[in-house]
Order: sequence, then C-alpha cells, then structure tokens
Amino acid sequence: AAQKVPAPSELPITVSLPQSVPKYVAPAPTGLSLWHDVDLHVKTWIDEDTGLFRYVNEMPSGSLQKFEVQPHVPENAISEDPKGSARLAAFGRPVPFNYGCLPQTYRDPQQMDELYNAPGDDDPLDILDLGASTVGVGVVVQCRPLG
Repeated sequence: AAQKVPAPSELPITVSLPQSVPKYVAPAPTGLSLWHDVDLHVKTWIDEDTGLFRYVNEMPSGSLQKFEVQPHVPENAISEDPKGSARLAAFGRPVPFNYGCLPQTYRDPQQMDELYNAPGDDDPLDILDLGASTVGVGVVVQCRPLG
C-alpha cells in the first residue's frame, strides 16, 4: 500500500532556542558623553588618520535586549529600550551581531537621504559589527567599515 507523503505544512516544526541568553545592564554614567566625547576617527599619536573608526556598542551579539545611546538626556547615557527588548524577546532569536552607533554622527529627520529618499531617525548612525567577539553594552570599539 502507498504511504501518503506529508505536505511541508504538515511536518512538525522544531524550534531550538539557546539554553541561556545573557542578561545585560546599562553601564553607569561616567561623566563622558558616548555620543559627543568619543572621537569617531582613530588617529595616530601624531594625529594622522588611520582609516579606523570607533563605535559605541549598544546590543551585544547573542542578546535579546535593545539598548540605545539617548541623544536627549544628559551625558547621552545608554539605557534599555523596554519596547525594543520585548520585540526581540517575542522574535525569540538573539541578535547574531553586535549593534551600535557611530559617535559624533547624526541622521537629521528634516533631511532626506539622497539614495533612498528617506528622512533621518533623529539618532546617531547605526553600525553592525559582524566580528566573532561579543562586545558588552557601552564598550567603545575600533573598527574598519566595509561600506
């Protein structure tokens, strides 16, 4: 007798989530603005540009929490975005990269992007770090942009 082959929609779905996802806390304020006081460009000791940049990490790879540098609070402290963290938790998959912002940059909502004709989001420019290391919340990292 012929057996019925199940349709893809009839197959059982197995979702495996990590056994434990690290829980992070925002760093305590230091008196330093991670947006205004951190140099974007890495320079040599004689002030020559190295071609490297700095970014401030806001979301560690492997996390389910969304942190952001707060442009409109004193010292631009980093704090957790509860709604963003709830959306990540509902998605159920930790972010596979470090995510942060480039200091001393700004996306103006009154200015339209030339390439996509989209307004800015009133925040520093975002960056994804695809490196293998997990970087903590608020850590300043040197990087080489790809594009």
